[in-house]
Amino acid sequence: MEQDNVKKGYHIKKCEKCSKEFKPTSSTQRWCSNECKNTSSKFICEVCQKEFEKWIKSPHKVCSQECRNKLIAIKKGRKAERVILNCYVCKKEFEKRKSQIKSEFQFCSKTCWSVWMRDERPNIIIKQSKTIKNQIKDGRKMFNQNFERGYLLSEKNKASLFYKSSWEKIMYEKLEKDENVIIYIPEPFPIRYTNEDSMSKDYYPDILIIYKDKRELVEIKPKSLLSWKINKIKIKAAKQYCVKHGLIFRIITEDDLFEKT
Repeated sequence: MEQDNVKKGYHIKKCEKCSKEFKPTSSTQRWCSNECKNTSSKFICEVCQKEFEKWIKSPHKVCSQECRNKLIAIKKGRKAERVILNCYVCKKEFEKRKSQIKSEFQFCSKTCWSVWMRDERPNIIIKQSKTIKNQIKDGRKMFNQNFERGYLLSEKNKASLFYKSSWEKIMYEKLEKDENVIIYIPEPFPIRYTNEDSMSKDYYPDILIIYKDKRELVEIKPKSLLSWKINKIKIKAAKQYCVKHGLIFRIITEDDLFEKT
């Protein structure tokens, strides 16, 4: 057996736990027995220099999660700086990493965050939406389709309809007041089209409106986006679909939604 070990290049080693010499059975063996392998040993934390115990085979080099975070920060070349903040809801002081602060709204717990989401955030969104709407009308800002979202209770549809922008909400409200409208359906069906990469895709028009005397397919788009190539392809596909199925296709822009002052 000793000759076999010598042939394989396995030389006598010292156990890392008890310092006893032993003949290894493999080149990676570091302990003389399972007892030494499975027992804990004392090590020095690389961050705080405190002595701590760990399983000898464990790769951990620090004594706690706090020291681990500091070690990661040091390796990344920055300090794990923490600052004291006041909760936006309950005004309670709490600590947080400086790198995690992304906005002026900071909360000490999920409970405070939930209260803010329920009571204050909707008002902030409505206020911002009105400001953006005026900027779009004046041509100072591009249209942002995903800005305001929510539900509108529709009497004509006997259901709550989800809108993905303030423009869709305004259009829904106009349709609710129109006596000639029987019902309207948001994103009623997919229309197949081929994009610039010759791939087949589905396009969902915004609203199908059923009037007393006609049916109309509506797409809500700002004038600044009508020149985009992908939108031209979608509009062309929608017009072809309407001709085939006896529908009227109409594009709604800011001129139709907002009254000029």
